[in-house]
Amino acid sequence: MAVLFSTFIGYIQAEKTELTYRIISPVEHQVIQRDSANTAWVEMKVATASPVSKSVPIEYRLNKNTPWEIANGEWKDERFVARLRVRAGGWHTLEVRDSRTPDHRSQVVQFGVGEVFVGEREA
Repeated sequence: MAVLFSTFIGYIQAEKTELTYRIISPVEHQVIQRDSANTAWVEMKVATASPVSKSVPIEYRLNKNTPWEIANGEWKDERFVARLRVRAGGWHTLEVRDSRTPDHRSQVVQFGVGEVFVGEREA
């Protein structure tokens, strides 16, 4: 009974997070070409699911165990746009939130930075 109750409480707490923001770019599983410095500029575009104050700073987090940082960007046509410098080397996750109301978040998007190969493959 105690396990069931704690599971129920965990479910209720998880439901508190509102998906106020939606990450439009990068898209899920997108791979972005790295540069000679072994990094890439990633354009982050975020839309809102409901009206929000554009004066409230947007925070982002690359990878779950890293601290939240203020995104230096601007609102353009109801979307927040910022450029992030991201190191190469596998998959990253991106999440954004409202700095004043941390429960107002986005979905988590997984993307990669590395080598992008375009063309035909020889058999």
